[in-house]
Amino acid sequence: MLAAQGRSLLGEGMAEMHVVGEIVQQEPALVLSPLSGNEQYCLLQRGLQPGTFCLGNHVFSLGLVGNVRSLFTSLSGGTNQTDATFMSKNRLEAISRLEREARATSMDGIVGVQAEIIHHAGGVLEFLATGGGVTWQASKLPAEGSPGFDFFTAACSGEQLSCLLDLGFVPAKMVFGTESYSRGLGGALTGGLRVMFVSGEVPEFSETFMAARRTALHRLRDEAYKLGASFVSGVKLSSMNYGLLTEVSFLGTACRHPALPIPMSPDDVITSGFSEQELWSLCSQGYFPKTVVMAVSIYNMGMGNDLKNFFQNLGGGELTSFSGLITEARHRVQSKILEQARQAGACEVLGLQTDIENFAGAGCIEFFAYGTAVHKSKLVAPQSEQLSPQHFMMERTAFCSNSNLNSHRRPGHKCEVGQMHGAP
Repeated sequence: MLAAQGRSLLGEGMAEMHVVGEIVQQEPALVLSPLSGNEQYCLLQRGLQPGTFCLGNHVFSLGLVGNVRSLFTSLSGGTNQTDATFMSKNRLEAISRLEREARATSMDGIVGVQAEIIHHAGGVLEFLATGGGVTWQASKLPAEGSPGFDFFTAACSGEQLSCLLDLGFVPAKMVFGTESYSRGLGGALTGGLRVMFVSGEVPEFSETFMAARRTALHRLRDEAYKLGASFVSGVKLSSMNYGLLTEVSFLGTACRHPALPIPMSPDDVITSGFSEQELWSLCSQGYFPKTVVMAVSIYNMGMGNDLKNFFQNLGGGELTSFSGLITEARHRVQSKILEQARQAGACEVLGLQTDIENFAGAGCIEFFAYGTAVHKSKLVAPQSEQLSPQHFMMERTAFCSNSNLNSHRRPGHKCEVGQMHGAP
């Protein structure tokens, strides 16, 4: 009777009971976790232990009517509020289901949350959210009612969460902001004429691209502000193309800190593009992030320069007009970044990353720069003198396939191409 009452499904995260004589023995539940050995090591130092793997998904189809509506909306050009709302709503539903599953298995939080979009046949989209549940150890459980007692979700890995905890941050929730935009027929025609006859920046394209990124970043800050979080760590920018539409999204972990003031508006929320290990090193030197800064410029060679480069290319050697235009574009993007940093009151811009891509065919190029403005501040300082080596080790992904080589992998993991599955 006791044994029958004590048995439960291990998949539900419960312990299994066995009766030996008059004594009831309880075996610990088997844990199925996506966290690595290094993540477990780092989290155990902070009082957290791995729990169960959690998943939430939401499969959706626009249908014929929805696809036609989206097509005509895209043709008008500019930012697309309808599609941005659609993407955010479905992502939130997948994340909400992820959180419900974690709470149902008595998890205190989720680490390494991934929010992906998978394209299935027939125009079906699957919004997928995954992560590794964690629980507080009984001896280090925060006091009930304290900020650390609340259920949390974090976009960072276990090693990175350990860095945040050592800096005194309390994770609140993974937050994101998205925006969709399209050049549309109007923008394509206007920009197309400029592409044909005029060299230099194409302001119609530059403004559309930049406005979408600013809106997405503001929505990220707004989510953090509604949570009462003063800081968003590990902000990542990604972009995906859906036919005529391009979606840009920012994702990070909203945190609270007793030394940072409560934000009075979304603009007061501090954003950082550093990894949490970089943030720890930065704070140990007496610096702290101000804001994420970015700039974009679309430059065109013009038909005249294209012909000139063509004849220069026949004889070989440097394409001087092309070199000069690229240099001009880089300087323009850098000047935009520096101006943003000055307005924010920063003393440096660190972690600057640049990207150059062909846009609208040959002769038109997109220049993009992204970094984090910092200033001198000792409000946030590490509790430990140094981090253990496990915080900096890269975990190897044992399984690789053509479908996941370019997919969003968990933070801190790499996929080694050309090795057998599970090979050392």
